[in-house]
Amino acid sequence: MTAGSDGSMMNGPPLIAGVTTGTVGFAGGGGKGLDPPVLVTSVAELEALAGAVPAALGRMVHGFFANGGTRAYIAGTLAALAAIDEVALLCPLPEESGDAIGQCERRRDRVAILSLPAGLGSVASALAARPSEISAFAAVHHPWVWAGGELTPPGGHVAGMYASGEVGASPGEREIRGLDDPPLELSLPASDIEVLVAGGVNPLRDLR
Repeated sequence: MTAGSDGSMMNGPPLIAGVTTGTVGFAGGGGKGLDPPVLVTSVAELEALAGAVPAALGRMVHGFFANGGTRAYIAGTLAALAAIDEVALLCPLPEESGDAIGQCERRRDRVAILSLPAGLGSVASALAARPSEISAFAAVHHPWVWAGGELTPPGGHVAGMYASGEVGASPGEREIRGLDDPPLELSLPASDIEVLVAGGVNPLRDLR
């Protein structure tokens, strides 16, 4: 994708086809926090939840709104989102990627927007960290982004782009908004981009 004002971009295989992407479900915290899930439609509503949302998940939701998203359910567990038919995208913390894929495979009406773990300094380690299950209902992203002064899983920012309708079946070239300077955990050379794309990982890169 072409660089935007912050120079960051997504690049990779097509992610989502045949699914309405307006509402996103965010989950994390190991069962602590919000139960039942809470619908938020603005940053102000998110911030009103205060300590009920884990910090990393909160930054992901901020990124969702920064990129055009408008409706997000936040829950302590992915299981709590399973009964909400409105949810079209699931955006978990990295450690819950497997559960997110499982829910999407069972329901077949939603797609998981996944983030690989932080600290993966090589292509080999990134590919090794992919979920063990290959699914047409999941898209994997790498590396993490800097947002709000902290490293943050990229899934929330990406989910906002899809939920806004800014991208369709193929992400093409789109700016990711709401990032710090520098925007990414690490800069990926073109050779790494090619290998990641071939391995089913959607890489983010900084073109400044």
